[in-house]
Amino acid sequence: MDIYERAVEMYLTEIEQRAIMPQPWITFGKRRAPCKPFPPQTHSSTCNPDFIIVCFQPKQIQVAEVSAAGKWEDVRKKANEFLSRREGIERYVRELLCIPAEFAVRLRLYVKKDVESKLRQYFRRIGTVPEPEITTLEHVFEYLVTGAMPWLTAK
Repeated sequence: MDIYERAVEMYLTEIEQRAIMPQPWITFGKRRAPCKPFPPQTHSSTCNPDFIIVCFQPKQIQVAEVSAAGKWEDVRKKANEFLSRREGIERYVRELLCIPAEFAVRLRLYVKKDVESKLRQYFRRIGTVPEPEITTLEHVFEYLVTGAMPWLTAK
């Protein structure tokens, strides 16, 4: 876990007061069906989002990815990988983590402010529904300094 992921982890738990599962190992078996990772060799592929976040108000599960990349091409590539596994991740969360149907499963991305607007436009252009929630890393750091560590800004 890098410094950006640690900052997002602190933000989610300290500021947003969310329960999180950091870096879960999500596995898929035949026909991309979700499966448990053990015994070994029973799964055909894996993905590792940075966090699974439990929100009780509103009732939703967020699957989050953190990207500190400054180049638009790198962020777009990561977003596309994330979107390509969206259905499988949602099935995994519902079936293996026993998440009730009233909880929506949403995607959430943490990116640098420089690429935020391009990413929002990109999701609209390709028709991503529901559109993933996007939070900037600058927003995360600002709230950590003023909310979780107020002594840094005290006079």
